[in-house]
Amino acid sequence: MPLAGGVTIAYAEQMTVISLPALRRLQFPVGGKVSVETNRAGRTVVAALGLCGAVLATERGLDLRSRCLLWPTAPLSWELLDRPGTDSASFELDGDTVIALLNDAVQQAKDAGLTWLDEPLKLKPAKKLVDLVRNSQKLAILSGSEGGE
Repeated sequence: MPLAGGVTIAYAEQMTVISLPALRRLQFPVGGKVSVETNRAGRTVVAALGLCGAVLATERGLDLRSRCLLWPTAPLSWELLDRPGTDSASFELDGDTVIALLNDAVQQAKDAGLTWLDEPLKLKPAKKLVDLVRNSQKLAILSGSEGGE
């Protein structure tokens, strides 16, 4: 039988890692051809997206789940681990800076021949999926699973 209640902690550390070696493995061919310029531009956009996601999410607040708020004791900071045996470089980024960084990276990618959707991509679920979700919700209500047991 599960115990009622929760967990209290005094400290939690969130780490976000953007792996530059993993980014270097990505290829961004244009017209079936790969070039250093397009690869660099594509990789920069992916890195900027990662930074943007992490910084903007942090600025909106760090909720793990209902009634579980993480409260930072210091500003979000980043460390660049550049070369083995050298000291890391620390820096801070805010939302305006990462948005500008992403916009610049996207423009450079476009200039290199990569495509970028300027308008949001609107997806519409298939009727079968909508029906499955609706039936799942009905079953959850009937079984009383939404209120907890």
